[in-house]
Amino acid sequence: MYKKLLIIGLCFLSFNCYAGYSHTQYLGNKLLVLNNNGFFIQLSKNSFKKIILGDDALDVSWFTIADSVTAYANTTDSLYRTTDQGKTWKGILEIRSGFINFESKMNVIALLYSNNELVFSTNKGVDWSTRVLSFPITNICTILIVGIQPPDKVQIELWEHFASYHNIYFYKSTPPYNNWINVTSSTGLIGASTSFDFVTETFGYQTSENVYSVTTNGGTTWIKRSNLGDGGFLMNGLFLNFKHGYLYLPSAWGPGIYQTTNGGYMWNKLITTENVASITATDSSFAYTHNNDNLVYVTNNNGVTWEILDPFLLLDVDNEIQTPNNFTLYNNYPNPFNPSTVIKFAIPERNNVKINVYDLLGKQIALITDKVYDAGTYEITFNTESINGGLSAGIYFYTMQCGNNVQTKKMILVK
Repeated sequence: MYKKLLIIGLCFLSFNCYAGYSHTQYLGNKLLVLNNNGFFIQLSKNSFKKIILGDDALDVSWFTIADSVTAYANTTDSLYRTTDQGKTWKGILEIRSGFINFESKMNVIALLYSNNELVFSTNKGVDWSTRVLSFPITNICTILIVGIQPPDKVQIELWEHFASYHNIYFYKSTPPYNNWINVTSSTGLIGASTSFDFVTETFGYQTSENVYSVTTNGGTTWIKRSNLGDGGFLMNGLFLNFKHGYLYLPSAWGPGIYQTTNGGYMWNKLITTENVASITATDSSFAYTHNNDNLVYVTNNNGVTWEILDPFLLLDVDNEIQTPNNFTLYNNYPNPFNPSTVIKFAIPERNNVKINVYDLLGKQIALITDKVYDAGTYEITFNTESINGGLSAGIYFYTMQCGNNVQTKKMILVK
């Protein structure tokens, strides 16, 4: 579910990460956490591991949840996917300049660019297509994907800017996303979404300004529900189903997070708190993060007691996940060497890796490895004493072949 900042009276382009911003969502029963310290996944109640995507531990900008085992995360130049609840991540798409935001749900992943270009896949990133979108609206100052309605309807919000006001529109479309329908006035949707999501094909919700709205017929009509009575903005919302939901109300309301289990007719305050950045829940657990710290606050008993988790302090350093961007064969070390040296390589996706050693005449001297590896970085020790008759001093070459990628490096054996 996409959460964005509300900027009243200003024209803006939404983007995926903010300074000091902390974000958490449940991936199945595990918490994914993105904050100033990095990108983490929960191993157990009090243990996390860091996920490193791209060239830097802090390079992840945003992530979304598609289903209980599938999630996507983006760095400045790549989109990554996990299909095993965060155990491994694979780079699946290059991200270009002008990127605005992306959303995912079930088998659909869609990215939006500032030139109104939609890049999408309907099979979890195996195949990709591109559409340049056109809308009968002038002065568009904001365009973003706000949600995906199962199984494959993409919802887009547009802001049209004038001197003293904005018009806000909602459009939706189904694959191949050629025809977009304006569903703003006909359905009852209102503008400036602070949260928007479809839980099922028929049930969805939106929070905006001082009301929240729900639909039970797939968005044909939306029912506006009043706020909790004090005026102001609903900054965040989350509904698990038609009856069970949560709302975060900022300071003007008597700040706090509220819960309903009867469709919004009664609300109970879970906790008094401010500066909430994100909220997430399962049937049995609820968690939230703040804008001003890197902690995750979790309750498993409807707010009676709370646990405070710091993923960085609870880090299991032996379980760090690091996914390279490219196929890379590194220089061996030491070099020159005698009698053994370490050969290091990295692959961004699961593939077969074959590494051979050749002499100056091109004769194969040794086979280092020939098997399938998961995405990651690996080191193999090459010991010349394991070769029958040994090797004479001189120059040798080692070559890595991985799919269509072939790289070669030089090493020097001394006696």
